[in-house]
Amino acid sequence: MALQAEHEQLVASRAAQEAHERTVAYAAHELRNPLHTIAASASLLRDSTGPDHPFRHDIENVFDASQVSTANGRSSGDSLTWL
Repeated sequence: MALQAEHEQLVASRAAQEAHERTVAYAAHELRNPLHTIAASASLLRDSTGPDHPFRHDIENVFDASQVSTANGRSSGDSLTWL
């Protein structure tokens, strides 16, 4: 009887782990999509404005922040499984 209970606990534990992994993958995906859109938009704006454009500094800041965020999102998405 104890062996069966241990087996059931193991099966439940594996199911919980798989559910957790699916949730983390979904969350990482949902975070990366908007970040990539922001990065692409900022890149297009940066490429279409000259260095003397009044908003160039702001565009550069958004572009730089989006690059850092997407890089962090990749590493966070890969390492979120510890949650």
